This record gives sequence, structure tokens and C-alpha cells, in this order.
Amino acid sequence: MGTDLLADLEAMARAASTDVDRWIFRAQRTCALARLGRIEAARLEIRDLRALNTSFEPKLTAWILLAEGLCDHFASLSTDAIDQFKRAHGLGCAIGDLEIRSLAAAWIGASEFLMGRHEAAALRAAEAIKHSPTNGHLARSRAHLVLANCLYGFGSESLAARHYAKARSSAVDAHDISMQSAILYNLAAFRLWRLSFEDAFGVPLVADEVHLAALEVESIGNLDKGLQIASLQAMVPLLRAQLRLIGTRWAEADAIYSEFAHGSTRRLTPRYLAEQSHCKAMLCLREQALELAAQAQDLLTEKTELDDRAVCHARLSSSFACFGMNREARAQSEASQKYRTAFLEYQGGLRARLVSIADEAVLQ
Repeated sequence: MGTDLLADLEAMARAASTDVDRWIFRAQRTCALARLGRIEAARLEIRDLRALNTSFEPKLTAWILLAEGLCDHFASLSTDAIDQFKRAHGLGCAIGDLEIRSLAAAWIGASEFLMGRHEAAALRAAEAIKHSPTNGHLARSRAHLVLANCLYGFGSESLAARHYAKARSSAVDAHDISMQSAILYNLAAFRLWRLSFEDAFGVPLVADEVHLAALEVESIGNLDKGLQIASLQAMVPLLRAQLRLIGTRWAEADAIYSEFAHGSTRRLTPRYLAEQSHCKAMLCLREQALELAAQAQDLLTEKTELDDRAVCHARLSSSFACFGMNREARAQSEASQKYRTAFLEYQGGLRARLVSIADEAVLQ
């Protein structure tokens, strides 16, 4: 794993005693293909499996739904995937299949996290851990990753580290190198999230932390390149851009943003455009900086998460200030402080609840 897991599933499909069992293993392999970012191949398999599943056998149907959800998730980090995960979860509960139920719950949690519904995400992750069977390594790996991300984002880094370790251990047990890659990505992404948040508000950064983030980003890139894991190819360069941004390497950051920012997930695009606007401003490229600032503001919505919105406004304030646009800079600065305060209040208010959910999950 991918090659190990893919090979295991291929062997199990060949050895299956019935057509339905063979198709179920194929559907599980299709899920693995989606996690590797091989979306086109996975969608072709889904098409063939749906054609074969004329009797709508419940277990096979559930695995096909999981594969469809994973294709949507890894194609664009789409929150639309949650509908397929919920349908798979319902089938898993109805037929008493703990493997399906727990895996679907873990992925519902991942989708809830993407939508900023952190308590719901943590509860689904805890459900996945509670109900996962002995061989439910994939469900436990994703569930612990969801918990780790929730905890890190809400300031409980030491507890998050325990769940990252559990996620990694379960991924190894599952022979799933794509999941190991995803864990490395999330570790680096959340460290950079915190560093770029602090940098946007003028907090001095610790050099050792920046160096560690750089090592983590390069480790992901090397792993994905060596294993040809496609699912993170568009996201890792944006981590490199943020590293260049906080390192004041404006031209290098600008070049990466130019190539990848517009293809990023919609919820993060305003932040990336604002960060690129900041780079352009520092390079004294007024027209381009202001054009990006306008694009970033146009894409901001009430669905933009509080922390991303705070950083977006802070970067735009810096851009406007570079060109002596004091009124605009002041308005953006006030907005950044408003959303920063709201985020910190939200973070503080939910931290204890997330820690409680995670502590219970650790005992499972």
C-alpha cells in the first residue's frame, strides 16, 4: 500500500468461494485505490461492481458506497462524500457488520471535521473505535487520526500526539502505506497551520519548530513520490508555499501559490489567495496583490472557518498596508482580530469536551 494491501485484497478475491465474496474484496480494493488517489481506476471498478450487483446485496452495496465516498473525498476533499458514508453506515448497522459500521463512522468523522463540526467528528471517531472488530485496523487508524486532528487544532497537542501514534500503529497493522502518508501529511499540516496562524498575527516563530515542519513536509513529498501516491500531490506543494511564506521567501512562495492555490479545496482558497497577495505585496507587485486580495474577499463566506478567516483578513491587512491603503488595512485588521477572538473563544470552549471524548476512546 498500498502495494501490500492491494496485493492482499487481490489474493483474497482470487481465493473467494462465491461471486459475492469476490466482488466484496474487489470493492475493498477499490476503496484502497481511492485512498491512493487513483480515482479514475477506482471509478471504473465502481461502475463494473454496480453492474454486477443486480440483487443489491447489502454488504457489497455498503462497500461500493464506501468506495464512492472515498473517491469523492480524495478527488477534492469534498464534503459531499458524507452522504455515501452515512448510507454505508446505515447498511452496516442494519446487517450487524462491525467492520463496515466502524469504517463508515470513521469516514463520517473525517467529513464532519472538514465541515468544521469538530464535536460531531470526535464522536463519530469514538464510535468507530468502540465498534471496530479485532481486524478493524483501517477504521481505527482513520478514527484516531480524526481525534488527533481535532485535539491538535484545539490546543491539546500532547494528547493529539498519542492519537497520531495510535493512527500510525493501526495503519502499519493494515499494511496501508497511503494512510501512513496521510498521517505524516496531517502532522505537518497542523504544525504549519499553527505556525502560519501565529506568523499572520506577528507572533515570533521558534526556529526549531519551523525546521521540524520543513523536515516533515519533505518527508511527505519523498514518500508520496517514491510510492506514487497521488492523493496528496496538490496539497503538499501548498505546505511548501506556507513554509516559504513564514520564511519570508516571497518569490518562491508566490510561484507555488500561482500554480496550486486556485486548484485547492474551496474552503481554503480564500486563505491561500490572501497569503499569495501578501507575497505579491512584499514583492511590490501592487496590481497583482490587489487583484488577489479582491478574489480572496469575494470567496469568503460565513462557512469559512474562523481561524482561516482570521488569517485571511490579517494577510490582507498587511497587503493593503504595504501600499499605504490605511483605511482598507485598518478594516481588515479589525476583522482579523474579531475572527481571531471568536476562534480562540470557540477553541477554548470546546477543548475540554474533545479531550473527554478522546480520553474515553483511548480506553476502548
